[in-house]
Amino acid sequence: ALLSLLLTGRANPQLFNGTLDSSEDGLERPLQGILSRGDVGCLYWSREQMDRGLLPQVGSMLKTPRFPVWVCCINGTYSVLFSLNRSLLSDWRMEHQFQLFYYNGQNSHKTTTRLTV
Repeated sequence: ALLSLLLTGRANPQLFNGTLDSSEDGLERPLQGILSRGDVGCLYWSREQMDRGLLPQVGSMLKTPRFPVWVCCINGTYSVLFSLNRSLLSDWRMEHQFQLFYYNGQNSHKTTTRLTV
């Protein structure tokens, strides 16, 4: 809930888009997800949850933010992934080849990690 509060302005423990109706999953009441696209996105992956088939669904509202910046949670460690090219998400021609920078704040991470996609 804290992560979605920081990213979208609404405290919400769910990462999917919209509302999951009670009739779809047998829930007593609907679950509220992310309702609008934020400035910064979120990516989530956990090996433990993946092995158990419990990996939460991250909706497109968090995967495609307004700016090319994503807070990443990988196996419980938070990091940031970003591009210096602001038009990466608004112009499809920029998707052919682009660079991303990755920082995780760990003491062992001394140099800039640059990914060319």
